[in-house]
Amino acid sequence: MIRQTVLGFKLERTEEELTAHGGLALMAEYNHGLKLRALVDRYLPGPGSNRGYFPSVFVDSLVLMLQGGGRSLEDLRVLEREGALTRLMGMEGLPDPDTVGDWLRRMGEEDQGQAGLIGLGQVRDKLNERILRRDGIDEYTLDADATQCNVSH
Repeated sequence: MIRQTVLGFKLERTEEELTAHGGLALMAEYNHGLKLRALVDRYLPGPGSNRGYFPSVFVDSLVLMLQGGGRSLEDLRVLEREGALTRLMGMEGLPDPDTVGDWLRRMGEEDQGQAGLIGLGQVRDKLNERILRRDGIDEYTLDADATQCNVSH
């Protein structure tokens, strides 16, 4: 242990792996609690071969990348390099950005695109149903013409 003399903190060496994106573990836990993976695998078209990734691998990777502030498919490489985090979340063997891009294009194609979009709609509906059932509110008001007004004093 090294004692810092200027500021009152201590440094200690460790063999444990660290991650700069530890907060994503909480988001992954939330996604798992919603059973997002199971819904995605149920409603989206599966892999075309026995070597392909399940749809949940793609969606889980994309959702976590976006939750972590990612803005492009290349940001998936940040998740891929976080070995401690991906092991903690049970996400070893992530697809690379090119593979995810190919999958997204296939989901948008005429033949699979319909199944992909319909499947995503079913996933969304099931997630909304679960969330709404848990909150105990019986009626909602949908304001389709809401306007945000900023008032300064």
